[in-house]
Amino acid sequence: MLYKDLVAEHVGTLERGENLVEYTGRFVYLKCVECEVVGHRAYAYVGLDVERRSLEMSRVFRKARDAELALGLVHEAIVGYVCLCWFRLGVWRW
Repeated sequence: MLYKDLVAEHVGTLERGENLVEYTGRFVYLKCVECEVVGHRAYAYVGLDVERRSLEMSRVFRKARDAELALGLVHEAIVGYVCLCWFRLGVWRW
């Protein structure tokens, strides 16, 4: 799966100063990466919206506190949430 592969490949290098941009009034870590789509060379933009991450993390923490979850479970929820929800993918072909 293209989306999950790109996230897994770039999650460790996305939050760097050279990837930080302002996009529609929000700060986003954005990285353009080359990929292959149906046998064609393409470019995907993998991004992380900093404000949304903060809001979502607060929500996860509130729910975890209300449910009295163990810290290990809270950590697993956060890691899974980061990888699956906060990255956006747009693909353009040239």
